[in-house]
Amino acid sequence: MRVTAQLIDAASEAHLWAERYDGDLGDIFVIQDEITASVVGRIGPELLAAEHARESPKPHHGLDAWECVVRAVFLCSQLSEESSRKMLPLLDRAIGLAPDYAQALAMKGWITMWRAFQGWEDMGYALALARNVVQQAIAADDKEPWAYLAQMMTAYATRDDVLAMAAVSQAVAINPNSAFAHGQLGLAHANGGRAAEAIPCIDYALRLSPREAFLGDFQFYYAMAYFQGANYQLGLSYAREAHRLRSGHAYPLVIGTVCAGLLDNQEAATDLLGRLKSLVSDISWDWVGATSGFVRAEDRARLIEGLARAGLN
Repeated sequence: MRVTAQLIDAASEAHLWAERYDGDLGDIFVIQDEITASVVGRIGPELLAAEHARESPKPHHGLDAWECVVRAVFLCSQLSEESSRKMLPLLDRAIGLAPDYAQALAMKGWITMWRAFQGWEDMGYALALARNVVQQAIAADDKEPWAYLAQMMTAYATRDDVLAMAAVSQAVAINPNSAFAHGQLGLAHANGGRAAEAIPCIDYALRLSPREAFLGDFQFYYAMAYFQGANYQLGLSYAREAHRLRSGHAYPLVIGTVCAGLLDNQEAATDLLGRLKSLVSDISWDWVGATSGFVRAEDRARLIEGLARAGLN
């Protein structure tokens, strides 16, 4: 049996995406599940790009709540200080227009926590805000995956592995075809000290959505997992790729610098540390040790050792 799926923009009739699936008719239900997962995972980036292009010409003050969230999701995928900062007024407008908009509430918590992990927001402020909006989001819609992804971010800040795993597992259960959620599950395993369990989750996320809008983050998840598993060469390689894809994301540079330092690759360490300082000028051992989501003290100690060996005073 062969099934062909296509995604067409109904307004412009532009062809956005197509894929062909072949399989044995005897496995019809397996094929159905595989097609569903693939279509949901793969059209996500295409839909996001198309909707962003549709809404971009409109002024911010003319956007409705849904349009604000579309723009915010696209900006979130860019993973930079500027894009994350621009998200906040969009999400505030969405919440102002629709106070029970669970995704907008949750994304505000998620991105504020993300900015704190990069060194661009105070962690105490971010944690208090995120906990508050997560409660509001879950009360508004307990089937919104972003609410649990935001809750997972608060768990990273307190190194609560049980809460992190419960939250991200709930997000995956709600939307099992979300590549982003599966990637975040891999990150949760890496932070919890389970590199061997992290890698298959990230692999699966990439199979679901090889053109994922958050692809730069997936490379970062690999870097985190390989660092945690003490494979510093692969950690460095994936951190560099994450930086290439999203040069404004600070934490891949932290992991890359650490891995280069632990490998005694001084050329790479000097280069990455310089790039890191350009994004987070006051980067320090204390900040990295205090804000790292790694649950195990020995993992955090290796972070600091790698930074020291890379030349961070």
